[in-house]
Amino acid sequence: MDFVDPRRAVAVRFVGGRGHYEHVIQAVMEARQSVWIATANLKELMVEDHRAAPGVASRYVSPEMTGAEELDRYGRWEQSPDYGALWVPTAVAVDWAPYRTGHWSNVKPWGWTWIDDQPWGYAPFHYGRWAYESRYGWVWVPDDNLVWAPSWCAWRYGDDYVGWAPLPPEADWGGSGLSVNVSFVDRSIGRSEWCFAPVRTFGTQSVRYSILPPTRNVTLLARTTNYTRYEARGSMPVARGVPPELLTRDTGRRFQRYSLADASSPARMTRPAIRGRTIEVNRATIVGAQRERARFAPSGSNAQDMRQRGNQRRQDQGMGQNRGTIQRDQRRDVQRRQNQDAEMRRQQQSDMRRQQQQSDMRRRGQDRRQYQDQQQQDRQFQR
Repeated sequence: MDFVDPRRAVAVRFVGGRGHYEHVIQAVMEARQSVWIATANLKELMVEDHRAAPGVASRYVSPEMTGAEELDRYGRWEQSPDYGALWVPTAVAVDWAPYRTGHWSNVKPWGWTWIDDQPWGYAPFHYGRWAYESRYGWVWVPDDNLVWAPSWCAWRYGDDYVGWAPLPPEADWGGSGLSVNVSFVDRSIGRSEWCFAPVRTFGTQSVRYSILPPTRNVTLLARTTNYTRYEARGSMPVARGVPPELLTRDTGRRFQRYSLADASSPARMTRPAIRGRTIEVNRATIVGAQRERARFAPSGSNAQDMRQRGNQRRQDQGMGQNRGTIQRDQRRDVQRRQNQDAEMRRQQQSDMRRQQQQSDMRRRGQDRRQYQDQQQQDRQFQR
């Protein structure tokens, strides 16, 4: 009798006794195992082939950057006159914003480290910067030198609320600190770009569910202080942000501290891996990433020219903003001096009026006493 198993697509002829039946079943299982191994090997070869084949991302970032492959799978590349090449995530909601679908971990000594929940959430949150484009929404802009950081965010704290927002592309890393100051950060980040959460949920995996609506940001910005601070440790960024000791002092909560370790298999990483109290990451800094992009750029492409023009335009805008800031500061100083002079004149006039009033009161008092004395003398003379 012939029997065809529809699940295995293997034909078996049952002839003979029980021993022959068991022998046939064993042969079928061995064949099935061989097919499974061959299928697994084929899938592995396809994955390796996919990794070996350069994607669109290799035109704009070095393939040595961890998470570069996921950029092609979960987004697309566009060109901008301000930033040149930029990456647009596609597998996100309409109201999506960076640094929201994940949580913060306190890593000693590197500071607040962002652990994103998305499968592509490694490279865009530890390299480059985010910007908001009216045509595309939130976009990721790779920086000239792909420097790893625990996060690239601005920070605010006060009145039991913690706030954070993506740093703009103008905030470059120079090896010892950011290229912009706190006042520039306050001016360049829009009010709706901030995330605020109660300090009681900050540092927990549920913080994403307690982020307040952007309509409250105006009030929260006025009630909080900027705590953006980056330091260098061996030329690598340390994201200080809001000191955990300050949060513990104000709330009584103790924030668990993790240690950082280099991943054993960085090529297969898609996100930081938490193992107990250790977070495994790949902190590779791609030095000269701009030259790497030139090597991978397609022939006849003007991507590098556009990026250079965008960088020059941003530098010019930064210089213009700096000149505008200096002029505003000078005008404020002049106005402040004028106000001080006017206040001083008003104070002097007020003092002069007060002294004149006091002098008039003393003179009238003397006249009154002299009149009373004269009256008393006249009465005594009449007696």
